[in-house]
Amino acid sequence: MLARMFHGRGIRYVYRIAKFRHTINSITIDPSACFKKDPSLRYAHLYWNLFVDSHIGFRTFSTTSKWLAASQHLDKMVKEQNGVSTMLQTLGEKFPVENLDPVAAVDCLKIIRTFMYNKMLCKNAIFQNQPPIITFAKVFQYQNDSDIFRLFFPNPYFQGLLNQICGHISQFAPAHNAELFACLVTLGISLEHPIMQELISLFLDEKYPMCLNDLATVFDHVKVTPLRSDLFFLRVCMPRLQKSFETNIVMENTRCSLERVATLLEPFSLIQCSKMRDWYQKRLLSMAEDNSCMNLDSVRSIMIMLSKSNSRSWSLPNMVRLTDLCFKEIEKSLHKLKPYQIEVIAQVGWQFGVYKSLKVTTCALDILEKVHFMALNMLEKVQASATLTEILTLLLGVRWQKLNINERESFERLLAKHIEEANIDDLLKVVNFTQFHRVKNKTCQCVVDAKIIENIGKIMNDSKAFRQISNYYRSFSASLPLHNTLLDHMQKSQMFFETKEFVYLAQLILCTSPEDKPFSKLVIDKVESMISQFRLSKITVLLRGLDVLNRSKYTQAQILDLHILLDKAFVQKIETTELLELCDVAYKLGFFEHTKIRHAEKINLLYEKMAKLVMSMKTDELYRFALSVRKTKLYNKVVLDSLAQYLIRHGEALIGQVFVLIVVVIAKSGYQLQEHSVFTKLCLEITQKHFDKLDIQEQISLAHSLCLLQICPQEILCRIFSFEYLMALDKYRVQTGWDLNFTTMHLNRCAVLEYPQLNIPWFHESFDAKFYLPDFAMVNQFTGLFKTLSEILGGPEFFEKNVLTPYFHPIAVELFLDENKRPVSYAKAKQAQTRTYQPIAILLATKFNDENLNGFLQTEIRQLEILGYKVVVILYSEWNSMAMFDNDERVKYLKEKLFTV
Repeated sequence: MLARMFHGRGIRYVYRIAKFRHTINSITIDPSACFKKDPSLRYAHLYWNLFVDSHIGFRTFSTTSKWLAASQHLDKMVKEQNGVSTMLQTLGEKFPVENLDPVAAVDCLKIIRTFMYNKMLCKNAIFQNQPPIITFAKVFQYQNDSDIFRLFFPNPYFQGLLNQICGHISQFAPAHNAELFACLVTLGISLEHPIMQELISLFLDEKYPMCLNDLATVFDHVKVTPLRSDLFFLRVCMPRLQKSFETNIVMENTRCSLERVATLLEPFSLIQCSKMRDWYQKRLLSMAEDNSCMNLDSVRSIMIMLSKSNSRSWSLPNMVRLTDLCFKEIEKSLHKLKPYQIEVIAQVGWQFGVYKSLKVTTCALDILEKVHFMALNMLEKVQASATLTEILTLLLGVRWQKLNINERESFERLLAKHIEEANIDDLLKVVNFTQFHRVKNKTCQCVVDAKIIENIGKIMNDSKAFRQISNYYRSFSASLPLHNTLLDHMQKSQMFFETKEFVYLAQLILCTSPEDKPFSKLVIDKVESMISQFRLSKITVLLRGLDVLNRSKYTQAQILDLHILLDKAFVQKIETTELLELCDVAYKLGFFEHTKIRHAEKINLLYEKMAKLVMSMKTDELYRFALSVRKTKLYNKVVLDSLAQYLIRHGEALIGQVFVLIVVVIAKSGYQLQEHSVFTKLCLEITQKHFDKLDIQEQISLAHSLCLLQICPQEILCRIFSFEYLMALDKYRVQTGWDLNFTTMHLNRCAVLEYPQLNIPWFHESFDAKFYLPDFAMVNQFTGLFKTLSEILGGPEFFEKNVLTPYFHPIAVELFLDENKRPVSYAKAKQAQTRTYQPIAILLATKFNDENLNGFLQTEIRQLEILGYKVVVILYSEWNSMAMFDNDERVKYLKEKLFTV
């Protein structure tokens, strides 16, 4: 009966029924009959999805001969020859481009996307001269250089599909175009492609209707890295989408809950454009202040969103206000809390409480304590009857560090008891929990290891599970049975050598099991055979791993051979690697002092290549690169000279955000450029001629950067600190984040201290410094500093840590010397009525100041000297050098610094 009901129906109907009828085991359906209803391929992607679903677990149709044959054909297709080429060839034979209308062509693109992102199919795909699809987890790290883009774009059939769609975009419904945009983004199509240009022109049309869900689809793909930092998209398209979104929220406000807004607007918290972020923050905060919108689910959504956002992109007062509203709602509804809410609130809440990026109030901390004890009470009540999932959920709501030894052991035994009943998903949760909290209970760890061994076959066939178990293996000293089982299965599993984790696990295995020669040799041989397929970033991972191998039991010959192989591949890959990836690799190699020294030659090669590429870049590419330099602090003189040369060559063509960003990067670097006088002269000319064309935020940033370079025109400062400008600035600052407030304070400080003749007042006495103080955690990079200082000066009473001057200069250590250069008690010096003692300010120059003090630090030194301080700078590279491991050397170093100033 069911078979007769389905026979001949359209594929959309069959697919919808199939998704909800998992228990049906025997239905006789002819797939070709389904297609008689839809010959135009209108629902071909659903047809494909039905195959996929039957293949991965929806066994609804797979028992009949025809559907089983179709499934087998699909499986065979991806196992033989070249998976992508075979798929495109098969599609081309069944559905020639010339027979497709534009809508059917879009559906073919969706089929391709479905194929690419189906793990069960992709894991078996084998490609000629290309890495497996499963390695494409981070598809869009580099635009136009992604593996997917290179796989598809040259294919004639794929090009034919795009040509069929071009010129017909306006005929599609908005929902269809939003989905098409998402599909094209995930397949690697550049924004400059005609289809994307046609879509964007529609999005720019204010009369083009887009509902909330359509906009959410587009916004969700704005988070993809290349789009997020693309000048054109951010500055032209986003305002149009913002306006549409605002209109839709107002229209759908009765149906639009706060948690939905928090979820859909998340991309705004991630993008570079400050105006968009500010608008987003205001919208979310205004809805949160409406009591009718707030509930525990919305609190949970907001906290998840905040944990994913970059807290520096937020106005901290706004962030504190938002979290305060959340905690008030939590306090009001404490008795209603459910375990899944406790888990998120406790985890994210404690994260905010521990890190100073968000200063939660004492009230919030008290509420978190209550949540902690509530989770404990729930555990006590339900542990006899609870499932493993429920226990894990509640344990994640407990602040593990606050438990005493007996409580920890009790819960670890409870966990071990329930692991026996765990499925794969629960096992992975346990693994994450034990890894996160460093659970060292031997009984618990043995049970986890045994369960992993029991399910090793399933784990090795699931890339996500494989990655989590690998991290667990790296974090703990695995038991010998688990160690041997993992090595054995890795040796047999082709998937191990195909996943993106291969390079990390190759590094791990070579370091942790040097005596296991057969498998180690297999890994080395595999690295040699696959080296041509590795990106530069993967080669970098292995190079950094070899730095550890030097301390292992391998012979120098084995390490040397691998080093030579990787060094050669590294140099070859530099020539074909995209600029942003070069920037990322240089950052990774230069982050740690030992790798920076060991790979100095490679880093210089990277800088030289970047400098060559800079001169041939387009404006939007230059903007992305300058952003990356600012983020990673890769202040290399060769690269900075190339940026300055670009600015000198193109001059006024770069007016606006790009010009300001280049000046900011060079000013913050603190370098004296090769053509410094030409560069500064050009900056002054452009600034004086086009200052009015910049928005307020760009004007403030530019003026501050010119102050760092000590070339800021006095008339610019007088204008900025005029009454009219400050009134406009106050209105503008209400809408902006903390960056503008922070930069304005710095600019005011420069004007007051370095341009006293202008008589500009200091109007930041009421500046709420606690929100803007840097985290003094950098002191952790200078191990033993305070102890050594106490030894030299005679005790901790002779100095003060983490001091702020009246102009908010952060000083790591402040102390006083008398006229004979002897230390004076800090309290006594502060109480002295007249200035009889010399104040000393110790500043810490972090690892990004090795070759040259950055512009901020140079400016702070100048200003502190104006305030009467003698400044001592301690370099990270000097304090943490091999010569300073001995305490006597540290004492000698500090004495020279302090008493010879």
